[in-house]
Amino acid sequence: MEDININIKKKVKRNKDIKSIAISSIIIIIGLFLLILMVSFNPRYSIYNASTISEINHHIFGIFGLYISSFLFKYLGFSSYILIFSLLHIGYLI
Repeated sequence: MEDININIKKKVKRNKDIKSIAISSIIIIIGLFLLILMVSFNPRYSIYNASTISEINHHIFGIFGLYISSFLFKYLGFSSYILIFSLLHIGYLI
């Protein structure tokens, strides 16, 4: 009977480990994605300042990356880096 309880506890712990690794990996990937977006962002090519399509295509992740980085930079400014490093740190701690 005790062996069955030990096996069940090991399986539950293994499932928690897999879930925590998956969650932390996703958070770290999102943090790295946002970090690359913000490092490659140029305020001159912001979606709010762009007048032509050729100006929008200067971002590493295209228009999707430009929208996200422009939004973060416009509303959070350089504080967006604090958000990004917090995500990376939380992903590391999980």
